[in-house]
Amino acid sequence: AVNPKVFLELLSVYRDWQEEKAQTICKKQEDIEYKIEVADALATSSKFKPLIHTLQVELGELKERLTEVLSNYEALCNRIAAEGPEPLRSIEPFAVSTSNSTSLSSGKVNL
Repeated sequence: AVNPKVFLELLSVYRDWQEEKAQTICKKQEDIEYKIEVADALATSSKFKPLIHTLQVELGELKERLTEVLSNYEALCNRIAAEGPEPLRSIEPFAVSTSNSTSLSSGKVNL
């Protein structure tokens, strides 16, 4: 016959082992779930990367066009001030100030 104290001790050791294994499995499951979330996020961001590059190129082109338009406007204002009819010479060109320090009347355009 099996000694009841030894049997209870074996059951206790087995239960402790089971709890350790369950905790290890839970930890591994959490790690796997985290890695899946990271992989999903990377997959999603990689889908948008070409679109972001395209938008950056388009934004650069728009900035160049805007700089050209502002430069032409500034040149026109200076020409009117120098050579234009008297009623127009007395009118000050308007100035626009933004967070990018765009100034239409200073001759400087920073975008």
